[in-house]
Amino acid sequence: MCGGLSATSLYASYGSIMKLISISVFTYFFLISSFNFCSVPGFPFELHKNKFLTSDSSSILKTNCVAHKFSHPDKLDTFIVYIKGKTILDGEVTFIIKDFNGVEIFKETFPSKYLIDFGLDNGSSESENNKTIYIEQRITKFFEEENFIEPAIKLNEEYIEDYSDKTVWEDIHSDQTSIGFHYLIGEEDNRLIAYSKKMKIVVIYFNCC
Repeated sequence: MCGGLSATSLYASYGSIMKLISISVFTYFFLISSFNFCSVPGFPFELHKNKFLTSDSSSILKTNCVAHKFSHPDKLDTFIVYIKGKTILDGEVTFIIKDFNGVEIFKETFPSKYLIDFGLDNGSSESENNKTIYIEQRITKFFEEENFIEPAIKLNEEYIEDYSDKTVWEDIHSDQTSIGFHYLIGEEDNRLIAYSKKMKIVVIYFNCC
């Protein structure tokens, strides 16, 4: 064939192109599997293997992120928790909830040491390494399904004055589509939070030892 490619050459070129495409697709999915993105509008983190940078270039040492129903019974909000600092043990925990539109509806920060509770066998006498491992495990388990409660308050539950604000409790109790979330800070600070559709904020509806 004059001035062109033979059928054999065309076939070889086609095979080379397909091979490159296959390699590219494999590489793409390999990279995607190595990254974990919290796909929320405005979320400033790019996470890679549990270490990523915030918009101010501070180091994030450990993180967890999950999509779950919370502020709306049929739509997914995003729950994010991470430790920022020089070390896990001396870092700061940030807990954020963004609604299904990417709007931040809850944010709390506290020292990472507050994740050490009675679950650590020897408490304060444990080695720094064991404390670090325990804190990392707390972050990993922070959003386990058992921590989500639906409805947040069952109809037959009774109000306990010492542990709840009556107005908040009645608001959440009256909404049987509400979804609660439980987390523990320190050894005895159990917190139950839910989204109040009436007040349009996240509220603590139960706080106890």
